[in-house]
Amino acid sequence: MGGMNEDYITYGANSIRIREQMDSILDVAVFPCVSIGWDDTPRFPAKGIHDVVHYNNTPQSFAVLLSKAKKYADSHPEQPRLITINAWNEWVEGSYLLPDMLNGFGYLNAVKEVIKDGKYDRY
Repeated sequence: MGGMNEDYITYGANSIRIREQMDSILDVAVFPCVSIGWDDTPRFPAKGIHDVVHYNNTPQSFAVLLSKAKKYADSHPEQPRLITINAWNEWVEGSYLLPDMLNGFGYLNAVKEVIKDGKYDRY
């Protein structure tokens, strides 16, 4: 993949910057996408540690990024309030909301808390 940032916080900040750029130049609705993280090395073993998002990749960091996506969607009432999440069950690429032994229900609880309560507005 090359160019993948290993730090989830930087990865998230870059996604926000790209969304802002798209929003400023496109005359169409922009729907935020929030990722759980990324590690496709099981599928591509020739890749290395620099191709994996592995620093600060936590339910709390995800919640902050999701909160920023929600704030963006809420601030654009002229378009559908749609946020996508990558992904529900992309286990082999390290991007899944489903509970696991490492974080339990952390990612699902983050979605619930951000969408229901509006918590987590900064890292």
